[in-house]
Amino acid sequence: MSSSASMTIPVAQLGRPMAAGSICRRCNGSRIRDAKQSEPNKPWYLWFCPGANHAPHHAPQEYIDRYKGKFDDGYEACREWVLPRMIQKGILLKESPLTPINPMREGTYTPADAVRPWNSLSAEEKRLFSRMAEVYAGFSEYTDAQVGRIIDYLEESGQLDNTLILYCADNGASGAGSPNGSVNEGKFFNGYPDEIKENLKLLDKLGGPDNLLAHLIPAERFEASITT
Repeated sequence: MSSSASMTIPVAQLGRPMAAGSICRRCNGSRIRDAKQSEPNKPWYLWFCPGANHAPHHAPQEYIDRYKGKFDDGYEACREWVLPRMIQKGILLKESPLTPINPMREGTYTPADAVRPWNSLSAEEKRLFSRMAEVYAGFSEYTDAQVGRIIDYLEESGQLDNTLILYCADNGASGAGSPNGSVNEGKFFNGYPDEIKENLKLLDKLGGPDNLLAHLIPAERFEASITT
């Protein structure tokens, strides 16, 4: 449904971290309901764009906490675990390979686009990147939950069996976090380098008011650099 209709949201509610996903879900549920009330026999079209998993990565704390320690083995280990699951579920072909973490030849990409092997990282870097992955995963699951609430509404209102749902995303995880990760992608776009020690200061605030390699599998490189 394409509409300029609006929904009033209390200012106090807008101030809560990551209220946007659930607010969008309620807005869209209200708009579907309004459309069916005014023209019950007219088909509707809804484009639900929650913003995940684009930066900044925000999620309720309980969703982030569900992934505590899940990525402590590193992004390369995660890729080796994810690929077989995707093949098993029929998302990828059986012969789908595990792509190299740096698939381009030396000299054909900038250092900012390089991925550092997990075993080359310091203990502090591993701690930071694991936490970033936990936030990313929590953000993703939280978004899935909001989509699920829309589907629940469609089922409850008897519209689900007559609704075509396309669940799509863009090219995947972005490389804007640089090899050192980032808590502010504005630095990357302005050529200002991130420092691990500065990012570590915000470790406990991540996800509130880039570990990306594992989240891009099976594709090579990053969102902005993928070609068809």
